[in-house]
Amino acid sequence: MKFLRFRDGNDTLQLRPASTLLGISNTVDGEVQLFFQDDANAQGNSDYLELSVTNNKEKEVIETIVEAIYYGPNTIVTIADEDTGEFIHSEIDAVVGIVSDSDTNPA
Repeated sequence: MKFLRFRDGNDTLQLRPASTLLGISNTVDGEVQLFFQDDANAQGNSDYLELSVTNNKEKEVIETIVEAIYYGPNTIVTIADEDTGEFIHSEIDAVVGIVSDSDTNPA
């Protein structure tokens, strides 16, 4: 089992099983969103994380994340850690937000 690791500038740390990743999206230039099955397993809710990415590099970032999940050797895959400055791809600037729909829309 693989885990995806994120830490934002507020020192909020998330470690998510890769198996709970529902999808990756790029609907806004300069941002990549990762959607996860929510912690509470509430029907219809999902948690998501937004990454700030250099414009026009979103596809490269998404491909790197997918390759690390499926083919990378590490059990814990650090996607972005603002505290240590470790990012899976050099075009990731920051973790914009970690949002839990289950916190804002409890079942």
